[in-house]
Amino acid sequence: MARPLEDAVWAEITKILGDQEKLRRLAEEWLGDVPNTVEAYRERIADVDAQIEETRRMRKNKLVALAAVVAADEGDDTAAEADLQAAVAEVKVGLREKDQHLRVMRDDAMERLLGPGSRRTARCDAPPATAGW
Repeated sequence: MARPLEDAVWAEITKILGDQEKLRRLAEEWLGDVPNTVEAYRERIADVDAQIEETRRMRKNKLVALAAVVAADEGDDTAAEADLQAAVAEVKVGLREKDQHLRVMRDDAMERLLGPGSRRTARCDAPPATAGW
């Protein structure tokens, strides 16, 4: 009973291996649309990098604007300084949270692009580098 089954299986394998077009279709089916997926992750990483950079610019601009508002205020200097410190702390917290969220998104996209385990080696603790993509 095993011999006829083995013969049938080998006959099918031989037929498949002899048909290059069928092999190509099977490979495409298994691999899917890999080049487009890779490009989509690269675009996502570049987009998140741009958002991280924009967040950094916004942080600087908001802090400069807050300092200008307080400097223009001719009221009590002690109160103005306390207001400035509170506003600066609030802006910093909000922008740090947004920056951290964007970094997590970038790490996730990088891990999907490079494969499991890449998060440890492709961390975003340093400024993002997208040159060459």
